Amino acid sequence: MSELQGVRASAPQELRPGHEVASERAGSLDLLLTFEELADRASQTANDEDDRFDQFLFAAGLQQILDDYLHRDTYALAKVARNAKPVLGAKVGGGLSTAARGARAAGLRTRLAIRGNRAAISWGDELAPLVTRLAERIVAPGRPADAALDPALQLLTTSVDGLPRGLRRSIVRLPQCFRSFDMRPGDCEKLVRTLAERWPDRERPVLVVGLRSAGSWLGPLYAALLLEAGYQHVDTMTIRPGQDWLMHERSALADATAAGARVVVVDEPPRSGRQLALAAEEMRQFGFAHDSVIALVPLFEARGVPPRLGDVQHVVLPWSDWSVHDQLEPQAVLETLAELLPGSVEDVQRIDRPDQDRHRHRRGHVSAVFRVLLESESADPDELFVRVEGVGLGYLGRLNLTVAERLRDFVPEVYGARDGLLYRAWLPDEWSLRNRPADERDAARVAEYARTRAAKLAVPEDTSMRLDERDSVWELAAGLLGDAFGGAKSLVRPLVREASRRLLRSATPSIVDGSMTLRHWFSPPESRQLLKADFADRAFSNEEKSCYDPVYDLACAAASSRTSDRNEGFAEAVRAEYERATGRPVSNPRWLLYELVYHDQVDRRMLKTAIAEHGEALRLPDGLVRSCIDVDYAMSRASQRYFNQHFFTDLELPTSGPLCAIDVDWVLETRWGSFPATSPSGALALRALARHGYRAVLATGRSLGEVRERCRTYRLVGGVAEYGGALYDAVHDHVSVLLDSEELAVLDVVRAALSEQPGVYVNPFHASSVRAHRIGSNARPTGLEPETIQAALLSSGVAERVRVVAAASQTDFVPVRIDKALGLKALVAELGHEGFSAERPLALAVGDTVEDLPMLRLAELPAAPANAEPELQRGLEEISGWVSGQLCQAGLLDAVRRLLAHDPRECSTCKIRAPLDPDDELLLTILGALDGGRRRKLTQAARLAAQLRGARSSR
Repeated sequence: MSELQGVRASAPQELRPGHEVASERAGSLDLLLTFEELADRASQTANDEDDRFDQFLFAAGLQQILDDYLHRDTYALAKVARNAKPVLGAKVGGGLSTAARGARAAGLRTRLAIRGNRAAISWGDELAPLVTRLAERIVAPGRPADAALDPALQLLTTSVDGLPRGLRRSIVRLPQCFRSFDMRPGDCEKLVRTLAERWPDRERPVLVVGLRSAGSWLGPLYAALLLEAGYQHVDTMTIRPGQDWLMHERSALADATAAGARVVVVDEPPRSGRQLALAAEEMRQFGFAHDSVIALVPLFEARGVPPRLGDVQHVVLPWSDWSVHDQLEPQAVLETLAELLPGSVEDVQRIDRPDQDRHRHRRGHVSAVFRVLLESESADPDELFVRVEGVGLGYLGRLNLTVAERLRDFVPEVYGARDGLLYRAWLPDEWSLRNRPADERDAARVAEYARTRAAKLAVPEDTSMRLDERDSVWELAAGLLGDAFGGAKSLVRPLVREASRRLLRSATPSIVDGSMTLRHWFSPPESRQLLKADFADRAFSNEEKSCYDPVYDLACAAASSRTSDRNEGFAEAVRAEYERATGRPVSNPRWLLYELVYHDQVDRRMLKTAIAEHGEALRLPDGLVRSCIDVDYAMSRASQRYFNQHFFTDLELPTSGPLCAIDVDWVLETRWGSFPATSPSGALALRALARHGYRAVLATGRSLGEVRERCRTYRLVGGVAEYGGALYDAVHDHVSVLLDSEELAVLDVVRAALSEQPGVYVNPFHASSVRAHRIGSNARPTGLEPETIQAALLSSGVAERVRVVAAASQTDFVPVRIDKALGLKALVAELGHEGFSAERPLALAVGDTVEDLPMLRLAELPAAPANAEPELQRGLEEISGWVSGQLCQAGLLDAVRRLLAHDPRECSTCKIRAPLDPDDELLLTILGALDGGRRRKLTQAARLAAQLRGARSSR
């Protein structure tokens, strides 16, 4: 665009006179306030319109915390009831589940007998009408002042000392409708206006049921609007669908049913509508007639209601009718900028695509770009390009201004904010760092940004560590750690949560950015100083992922850079620069877990959203499919780097010694959740071979690129890829393909046939075989169904020329001549073998499927772990092979022990030389659960418990 040349450079400068400074009014950088903090802020007198809205937000937050506290899941009994049977079996687990349900029901019945709970309920009964009165002051600002409101609220909110300590320390769940989305009270008014037209009876009682969390704020607003519209009897309550009901709630619902009340169910814009539908159904179960339950539904689409709400009476506000669009009209922007840039604005023109934005919108803030003409002493006016973006209402949005003020050297010029919209200099996509290689200078800038945030946005406490069931980063990391225990994940949940807290607790808590991908960094043409956009939205977003550790920001930037080979070295440089600038080393477990959380929660969540947007489309774009495959690859590479740091950095690539061939999947690596990873046993097995003069090579169905990566990471001399179709000599960095031209042509025919099957995707990384997937709504690849395989082979006409290797996450098609033995013979010829016959050139071979049998026949010691397929075990008997009693990597280590005639775990030559950091010991103990069955997993859990107990006692 030619007009881009006119964009004013965003050099650091003083905020303009019209800028709405937030530092005094915001009160706190941390939006995750406790009950006590909210009460303190709500008690302050409201002097103007902004203060009144903040006061409402604070008071409604008190209601949200209180209702959640009264419905808390004490001792996680609800989770025990749900998970005991699947984990422990029908007999033991079923009995435990029944006992947990009974204990929870008894606890709820007796909750009212506890004095603190009775006091909390009584306190809440006084708060609820005050919150509605605060909402009335917002929706009807012209009414005469309610002189008694502020004193009553102040009296109530200064009397919280007698409430239970657990309640007072509880932390608010933010109303994302007003923080991460661009809802306005005016949108609620539009919905109420439509409701009043369709159900005009003002005498009939109305019960507004708000779905927590957003319903704690929206419920009182809708109630105030209904009262303003003339409805005479309006009550409110909040629920979570499926919750256990307390006695006072049942009484309120019984009274409403007896009075013939109409129920209005409200929530923020739904994803699927499931929660609204469940709430409506619960209201019917309480006795409300089907036609008495109405859902008010704001949407991020121009038309259509979620199918789940088809059976529920509803009022819809399409995205195109949201009030925020009026604020983005050029005249409205001109008037606002005239206040923010006084005396200089002549004209405003929108230059992006508003029509497309009004049809459909992602779940998030609105944004628009404007060309602004400014007064000039010359004949031609100056121009400025301004981006207007939603940031949230009241104190929820003013945080963005506080961040901009304190980080002005790193962010685009900010002109100010009005009514939930921020006005700043536009940074065109052409300037994004994703459009050029990121170098060490960029890494230094990113590291300095993280360090500066940590200093200027510091907070006294890492609040996320006190959040429970809120998808904080430490909780997400705990979920990944729990995946190492497989089916025992639920049983070890308390242990991995404590371990995650220990591994990720920050010594320098601050308000993190949370949106550090390279596409949010911009490099203006006239400056090499990177600028950061989206600098405050993600810290407290609707996606949760709360974190207060600046290292999380760094790890996310590093992880995002690894998606392109152009950024080689950036990830290592950004970490090194931060460590140099702060003088504090970043622990390897912390770095690994943050990278894994980024890929699993940021990358995969974006992919899930993109897949959902394609709806019922038969084919997803190839780029989207490749990204789904890339996520697991990226997570696997992160775990490989971690093991490299502890097991392989002191090893040289061997140039001589007997050769040992090892399969990858379910031998060297197992599934850590969704991605393949080795374990301490697998890493020690490779290290022991190298330390005792053996040369290990891989023999796998994985792609040539994956074999090359693992050889570099694990210090291996080479490997056979794609079932023998290609090989890699790491000593000479040489690749060979063993397929002839006819076999390559056959594979091309198979690829074409598979591509014609609906919903089937061919993996782009495999060239000497064909790997095909389906992609589920969870953005994870799966294998093909037998009928799909048969249809593809039938249409290709080459069924007799390929064999099929089926697995859970993929289906492979391999030329019939090709096998791992063929590839290994070629690799042995290239690397050379020592001391063994041509018929058996390998000292050791370890595999687990019948595809590995030809490879095993080449070894003096053919071996398999206990998880090997029965057909392979029968084949091993014929060649005097050996089957370990251990699973996966533990079985591999057992085979190495048999070859070396000693246990590598007791060998000073095999062991890791450098002493382990306590955090590494903790993580490796957890990862030790990857390679075992239930007994081994429970053993590792016991070790973990002992380590945590020792850590607690040493404090």
